[in-house]
Amino acid sequence: MAVFNYSLLFLQLYKEEVDILDNTYMFENYISIGRSFVAEKNYLKALKFLKKAYACPDGKKDIDLILDLAFLYDKISHFDLAEKMYKRVLEIDDSNAIAYYGLGIILDDDGLYEEAIEYYKKAMRDLFVEYPYTDAQFLNLWMQADDDELLDQQFKDWEGTAGGTEIVKNFLKQIKKNYPNTVFHGTDVGHTWHSTGPRYLKYLKSTGQMDTEEYQRALLNIQQGKRYARICQTNEEAAEQYREDRMVENFQRSYQELEETHRTDIMGIYGNAHIVNTGYLNAEYYMAKQLKESYGEKLHTTDLTQEPQRIDTLEVSGKTYTAFYYGEQDISAFTDYKSRKFWRLEDAYEDFKDLPKMHEFLPSDNYPVRIEAGQVFAVEYLLSDGSTEWRYYRSDGTMQDGQLITMRIKME
Repeated sequence: MAVFNYSLLFLQLYKEEVDILDNTYMFENYISIGRSFVAEKNYLKALKFLKKAYACPDGKKDIDLILDLAFLYDKISHFDLAEKMYKRVLEIDDSNAIAYYGLGIILDDDGLYEEAIEYYKKAMRDLFVEYPYTDAQFLNLWMQADDDELLDQQFKDWEGTAGGTEIVKNFLKQIKKNYPNTVFHGTDVGHTWHSTGPRYLKYLKSTGQMDTEEYQRALLNIQQGKRYARICQTNEEAAEQYREDRMVENFQRSYQELEETHRTDIMGIYGNAHIVNTGYLNAEYYMAKQLKESYGEKLHTTDLTQEPQRIDTLEVSGKTYTAFYYGEQDISAFTDYKSRKFWRLEDAYEDFKDLPKMHEFLPSDNYPVRIEAGQVFAVEYLLSDGSTEWRYYRSDGTMQDGQLITMRIKME
């Protein structure tokens, strides 16, 4: 009798273990299927399976799953449910930067700017950026300074580059004003090996920090920049692969240091060529693709260039088009110009495809949005004298130097 009872107990325990295994299998399977639909941008089907995963015993404590749900609800404009999911994450981990940032965006969109800033402040702690290590370190020194002398010096080093504009400078000032606890982590190669790099080494030497890890990191970053510049002279594609590989290594090194201090929730701002497959030279080895192999579903990326800032209507040659506005670029580094604004004209290609092309073209890396074949863009140029000029560009799928280009159209 005792043996029989023991057998029943064993069978019951075995059944419970089987149930646990079944639940774990179903939970992981739902997540896998849901995320595959996310990759296909089939958000409603993705939501169906991720909700099933959330209903499993482990679902309500899996932060990555709950964040996935929040992103999906946001995508389909169910902002109240997205807010609920972000708050659920904070119940589990009250230091989760992604959840704070998500809540900030929702409040920002609702016009609750003061409340949004409070959430942004909690999110913006460790910011990974497409700057060399040395440049980011100077930005961190500037964040602690009472004036903008260091920032002004940095922009002298960046003068004539895409990042050396007043728009970028004002953006950094806003970070300092609204998110003063931000720490910058530069993960790019040392493009400023001839300017900021030596200047930062001089600073470390003057403060007695030559025997530090920081000094060695700065030296390595300068060497990366020099090597990248040399490779660029003979093989652009090899140079881009070298750069992406180094950016991955630099990212992982900085993130590992944060892991040791339990600061694992970070944000990053990078050009979309490093985040998504833009069809550029680095399509097979861009940074986010490599990082995904290391961090898996913990890594969330959003291509902000695909989201228009607003939707307008523009009349061109007597016809009205829906026009997605993607923002303004500072081009004051070019003589006679101040800035340019970009609109993509919807369903316009058939109307423009037979118009004659001019010799002028814009490559894809000049646009604030990823371009594709079969698109038409309206670009308003603001000249130094205050006048404006409209130009129109058509993307026929033509490639040059490894990227799509748009040709300027001669308007009738």
